[in-house]
Amino acid sequence: MNNEILKELKRLNLLFVDDNKLITDLGKSLFSEIFNSISIASNGEEALDLLKNKSFDIVITDINMPKMDGFELVRHIKKNYPEILVVFLSAFFDTDTLLKAIELDVDGFLLKPFDLDKFFSTMYNILYYKLELQKQIHLLQQYKHIVDDSLIVSKTDLKGNITYVNDAFADISGFTREELIGKPHNIVRHPDMKKEVFKELWETILNKKTWKGLIKNRKKNGEAYYVESVVKPIFDRDGNIKEFIALRKDVTNFINAEKLINDKLQVLNEALLILIKIDNFSNIKLVYDEDTITKLKTRLTKRVKNLLKEHFGNIEEYSVQDDMFGFLIENFQKENLHNIMQDIVKNVLNHPIIINGFEYYPLIKISYAYGKIHLYENAITGFDEIENTEERVILANGLCAKKKIEILKNMETLKLIKYAIRNNKVISLFQPIVNNKDNTIAKYESLIRIIDHENNLLTPYHFLEIAKKAGLYGSLTLKVLDNTFKTYNEKHVPISINLSPSDILIESIRNYIYELLEKYKPEKGMITFELLEDEIIKIQHTISDFIKNVTKLNADVAIDDFGSGYSNFTRIIEAKASIIKIDGVLIKNIDKDKTKRDIVESIVNFAKKENKQTVAEFVENKEIYETIKSLGVDYSQGYYFSKPIPADQIKSGL
Repeated sequence: MNNEILKELKRLNLLFVDDNKLITDLGKSLFSEIFNSISIASNGEEALDLLKNKSFDIVITDINMPKMDGFELVRHIKKNYPEILVVFLSAFFDTDTLLKAIELDVDGFLLKPFDLDKFFSTMYNILYYKLELQKQIHLLQQYKHIVDDSLIVSKTDLKGNITYVNDAFADISGFTREELIGKPHNIVRHPDMKKEVFKELWETILNKKTWKGLIKNRKKNGEAYYVESVVKPIFDRDGNIKEFIALRKDVTNFINAEKLINDKLQVLNEALLILIKIDNFSNIKLVYDEDTITKLKTRLTKRVKNLLKEHFGNIEEYSVQDDMFGFLIENFQKENLHNIMQDIVKNVLNHPIIINGFEYYPLIKISYAYGKIHLYENAITGFDEIENTEERVILANGLCAKKKIEILKNMETLKLIKYAIRNNKVISLFQPIVNNKDNTIAKYESLIRIIDHENNLLTPYHFLEIAKKAGLYGSLTLKVLDNTFKTYNEKHVPISINLSPSDILIESIRNYIYELLEKYKPEKGMITFELLEDEIIKIQHTISDFIKNVTKLNADVAIDDFGSGYSNFTRIIEAKASIIKIDGVLIKNIDKDKTKRDIVESIVNFAKKENKQTVAEFVENKEIYETIKSLGVDYSQGYYFSKPIPADQIKSGL
């Protein structure tokens, strides 16, 4: 990150707006060392009240909020506080949302959950040009000389007719000076630019003020280019406006690649878009310095471009993301495309890039699409499709439509989750866990369900992943905790509760768990927290502290889904868990699979030596039950004994 940008962030005051307290808690924790100050608002109305009483430089706001949503808030900010930078924060950005955001002139976008690398990248893009533009304005105010070869310069008369252009203006526009002088400045106006922008520009400069903004222009050949512009009136000795001068910086290469590609496609009949993604780029950044990474990417891009030139004619190159670059090709044959892409992947891997005497073997994936529309969206979506496969190349035609349908479905699920949270439709069912020695119920596991508008009971399969991605998982956890401890207090039976590391990461949730344990003072063995085995390693230190604290308050800890693919017996020791829940993958068909029996037997033997109890999940029939019982598993859970039941069906005491 540029030091100047970091220093700029440290001077700025942030207003963070979101109706989810868990999100604002996490945001406050993440941003506390980045900005000068952070203020929190839970909706648009609260944000406007804060804006009246305090000066802010940046507003990061959610979109869907009660009382006043993010769109309405941004309208107020842009109208009354135009100097403030605004960034939208959301779990999903569909087409309608992006169009509304563009109309509101939002400065940037962030996705939930927070990704600090993407956050810094967004802030860099926003602030870099803000600082550069401020420097140019300062030079203008100090009557410095304007250097023609560093800026795109033009002057117009009071009617907007061009009276002067420098070489840079002619070069980027594709027109000659003779074609420009005397013509209205809208000769380079792009049809995408709204009339309201230029209306505001003229109102500003005719009021003897300086106008600043991003403008999309059109070259003589129809291609688009983007300029960060400053337009200022020039006065005569009496203070009357004599003419106007416009200073511009070409920012086309820094504009979102999707915009550039789509702009280019407007002047093409058909094209082939090829995106190349570098695998494990985050690991590469940990090993190499920035200079080496730049060399790697430059040489890799050149290598792929040369390989493509063997098959295609004119090729335009685009930098898409840190780990991705792309090429747009106008003249191509559809036949044999897939084989060409596969050959490129093999060629790149088999011919290392040598830097500083070391050989680097690039591993890449290719997503390509051809046609006229949605090329970029399709190609980007292609990487999602092959993320968890062994494939290295995918034809992505039509995938964005599929993705949009999925997003719409996710949005409906998100609405359902919010409805359930706000209307007390998040409930807990309880599934018995049976002691294998005497077939008696030893405890119950609390299992989350939500009730939809038609009173259907939905399992976590339908909503849990979306809740995690949207930052609502913590809100569901709080509901489950309330349900579970209420049931414990009424029935006084042992109960286990599932927790995710993302829950434990949030301090307010940890503290709430401690409060509940202090309030209800459970006896030893009455409350158990189940932690997923494959996620414990991600936040080992926080997990360890959490386990110590709840253990002091008489709660037990179980490792859930042990044996799911990341198993490490030392992790059980490090976590100090007293219970091991064996993953259902190992239990299903264990009566017919000797390998599964051997694995479970080794887990049981280890547990007994470490004085830990074992629980088998997904015990669906008598044969499975008899098998795991013969292996020495202590407890069983599954439909062979009982499906999950409502709290009112639990018999008090055990």
